[in-house]
Amino acid sequence: MGENKPLLNVAYHVELDINDFFQWGRNITLGKKHEAYINLIDNNIVFNAKVISCEDKGVLVLSVANDIVFIETSDTCEVGAYVSFFTTPDKVILHPIEL
Repeated sequence: MGENKPLLNVAYHVELDINDFFQWGRNITLGKKHEAYINLIDNNIVFNAKVISCEDKGVLVLSVANDIVFIETSDTCEVGAYVSFFTTPDKVILHPIEL
């Protein structure tokens, strides 16, 4: 989205790229809530998501509401569990997409 700031109350279609590695107990834990969300808390982007698949080498496939997110972790997790993880805004890139 470049230098243009997004407008409030406008829907955008974007692809989310999270350029971070998640270490269990440091920036990823089992989720306490069984719901999916994305929040900005204390200058961190906090995700809570359901694990839908555990791939090779700690890659988790997550469901955040109706969207799919892939992250790299230090270990796998049980399918169906919820995880909570966070990163800084500079490690999240939004790419506009056309539907």
